[in-house]
Amino acid sequence: MVFADDTNINQELVEGEIYENIEVGEVTEALSNGFSVNRYNYNFGRNLRNTFMGINVLITLVSFVAMYIVGIVLIYLAPVKTLKIEKKVIGSTQEFLNSLLVGLGIVALIPMPLFILLFSGIGTPLAILIIGTLLFLSIFGSLWVESAIGYKILSKTDKEDPKRLLSLLVGRGITTVINFIPIVRGLYIAILNMTAIGAVVRMKYDAYKSSKETKKESKSKSKKKEKK
Repeated sequence: MVFADDTNINQELVEGEIYENIEVGEVTEALSNGFSVNRYNYNFGRNLRNTFMGINVLITLVSFVAMYIVGIVLIYLAPVKTLKIEKKVIGSTQEFLNSLLVGLGIVALIPMPLFILLFSGIGTPLAILIIGTLLFLSIFGSLWVESAIGYKILSKTDKEDPKRLLSLLVGRGITTVINFIPIVRGLYIAILNMTAIGAVVRMKYDAYKSSKETKKESKSKSKKKEKK
């Protein structure tokens, strides 16, 4: 009755106190007005949901294009880092788990030291720098992870992508599709961000370790030359 186009009240079917105290015409008018309001509220709610859905789709598509462009810039500016981070993500299952656990550990353990630094006064600039770095890695570092995921998928189909542009497109596409799945979306984004942070930190640590070993080797060689 609520969603009916019109309503007819049969006088013979109206019985009891309603018929005795109120005219049938009044009952018909009241019910008709009520149905009109309910039908208006239903249509308004449906139109509102459709509007929000359209806005959500538009924002998602704009985000897809914008982040893809940013990803291309990152890959072109740091091609070597892109490959090193890629190894930390898809080099093996162990590499992926290590990156994920390192990122998870950093996010879980760093809030307390940051809180202390922020209110210490002297350490405030350092805390702001660390927070900015983590935000950068979680937002833009995930593009490297998406590229790695896309490359892994393409490698299964024997598709070559040396510049990683198609890989990034595939990875971005997967993230965009998952963004429309409410429950899975949050978990996937969290894993993506944690893995990005862990992979970049591990890559930086390897670079620091390698440079340290190179310095030691150069010093040992110089000492040997001096002895000769």
